[in-house]
Amino acid sequence: GTYNVPAGTWSDDSSMTLATLDALRNGCDLEAIMRNFADWLYNRNYTPYGEVFDIGFTCRTAISNYVKSGNINTCGCGGEYENGNGSLMRILPACIYFCNEEVSGRSSVNEIIGNIHAVSALTHSHLRSMIACGLYYFLVKEIIVGSGSISERLQKGFNSGFHVSLDIFFYYATFTTRTFYAIKVDTVFTC
Repeated sequence: GTYNVPAGTWSDDSSMTLATLDALRNGCDLEAIMRNFADWLYNRNYTPYGEVFDIGFTCRTAISNYVKSGNINTCGCGGEYENGNGSLMRILPACIYFCNEEVSGRSSVNEIIGNIHAVSALTHSHLRSMIACGLYYFLVKEIIVGSGSISERLQKGFNSGFHVSLDIFFYYATFTTRTFYAIKVDTVFTC
């Protein structure tokens, strides 16, 4: 392969998923997640062979920002060209964790989506990245607790997530100084 590693070797996405999962064992602690990401990048934990490879620019920059500043609220990258799929690739453990929070009644859907967005924003703070992770939450939730065929569950999850995503979109469009057309172009047509 590209990195000359054995077949089946996991890369950055799986390493960061493991780092997220490890942090979630004690609740959703964004600081713990970022510490684990830094531990992965700089100390090679959560890797199959003690080597970090295939890390994207946005993740590397966000982790470096966190190490330099210690600030989980500003470490993520939100620029147009820093908007990749890195947060989506590692969000599954958070989705499962928050599904349990919702089903048990400990958290509302609005709180959960805010938390999912916060986990995404640790590295990818662009609105599209956060909305993608929020939509994915609804898909995962329906697979876990929904009824019907897998296709029916996915459709229901997509429908629920789409409506929440539209609410976020319109909130963003309403409370920024940008025009609706600019928001629509940025959010919908450049995905």
